[in-house]
Amino acid sequence: MWEAVDLDGNPRIWGRKVDMGAYEFGSWPFKMVEVMRLSGGEPRLGWKSRPGDRYIIWCCTDLVGGSWKEEGIVASQGEASTWIDPSPAHTRKFYRVGIE
Repeated sequence: MWEAVDLDGNPRIWGRKVDMGAYEFGSWPFKMVEVMRLSGGEPRLGWKSRPGDRYIIWCCTDLVGGSWKEEGIVASQGEASTWIDPSPAHTRKFYRVGIE
């Protein structure tokens, strides 16, 4: 364990403590790889994915007092998946992607 590293490449041992990040315990490292606006104004999100997984897209227009609303469900498209917002808002919109 002295020379072991976590998924980010950081040492497992910090002084006299062992770092075991919760996101690593039995999980796969989820990573967003693309957030862009298409020429028509629609936001497109892209992330690394695994075949067979399903992803839930959530959105919110107010991070302080707003609530998250489910926007859609996307089946994995292979090693990378994308989603285009079919109803982009005229105001700022925040997105969250979760594994179903």
